[in-house]
Amino acid sequence: LGLATVAGMTPRDFSVDLQDENVEPINFDTDADIVAIGCWSPQYLRSKELAKEFRRRGKMVVVGGPYPTLCPERFVDGTFDVLFDGETENTWPEFYQDLLKGVPPKPVYKQIGNIDMQKSPVPRFDLIKKGDYLYYFIQTTRGCPFACEFCDIIVTDGRVPRLKSIPQVLKEIETIAALRAKYISFSAAD
Repeated sequence: LGLATVAGMTPRDFSVDLQDENVEPINFDTDADIVAIGCWSPQYLRSKELAKEFRRRGKMVVVGGPYPTLCPERFVDGTFDVLFDGETENTWPEFYQDLLKGVPPKPVYKQIGNIDMQKSPVPRFDLIKKGDYLYYFIQTTRGCPFACEFCDIIVTDGRVPRLKSIPQVLKEIETIAALRAKYISFSAAD
């Protein structure tokens, strides 16, 4: 869902392809100029392997997600070209605007504070190959008022729950329904 949301922030005149190693082998021979990797802590070592292989093939590799936000120092060792620290609704457009202007990208794009969820785009559900997943997910909120010792949500998403508007959620449901999906799961607080 994270990379589908980033794809939703990307202008439609950019070609975007989503790959998920959980459902098919990674295509290292892609003609992509930029490879974006979303990373949770269990994928840390694999994300580095993928980044090294794509960079060996001349691709710019950017990384973001919960683990790079929690431990950004682990992602600035030269394995990745660009690190997105925090939510990307503001920093991803800044990144691609830098590229369009011919400005070299910064090594780190850091979101200060939390974004307004009502400015989050509809994810590019159309990029998800039909049949790869049983459920499509809709993220309705980010943030959590609780302080469970095992959870990092308050670090990555803040202590104050932020909500998408009802029209936003309905638009996402309609978008998924138009793809003839059978099941939707609502994801909150993450």
